Amino acid sequence: MWNSMQYCLIPAYDSRPGKVYVVEAGGLITTAATGALTISPTISTSNAAGTTLGASIAQTVPASSLSGPWYLKMILTCRATGAPGGSNATILGHGFFISGGVAATANSGLQVTFGGTAATYDHSVAQSIWISKTLSVAGSWTTQFVDLTAMN
Repeated sequence: MWNSMQYCLIPAYDSRPGKVYVVEAGGLITTAATGALTISPTISTSNAAGTTLGASIAQTVPASSLSGPWYLKMILTCRATGAPGGSNATILGHGFFISGGVAATANSGLQVTFGGTAATYDHSVAQSIWISKTLSVAGSWTTQFVDLTAMN
């Protein structure tokens, strides 16, 4: 969806138990036909897709949606940290993705929830929150903004 090392980077030693991070993003999505969308979040030291934080189900997208705006939000909480080196910390997150449907078509909006899986990581090394998408149908995807905020 975006360059996580540039926009969603958690600095080394920033995590502590109870620390909350919020990822927000938005843009435009166009679909050419009915297909499926899967949202997959992960925490890693590189721009690499994964599902360590819990992927969504493959949700059906509306047919022929033209440049509909989308919005994504994920709230992550550090649950534990340990001695530096290795997988010494745990983070848990939950999120949602929403997008409008097709004009004048009831119940064609798109809502996808994801997350719910605790992931381990090394809090002594900078980590990125990478949220990838798999769209099984032809279309276009534009990300217009991304923000990672540390809440406390």
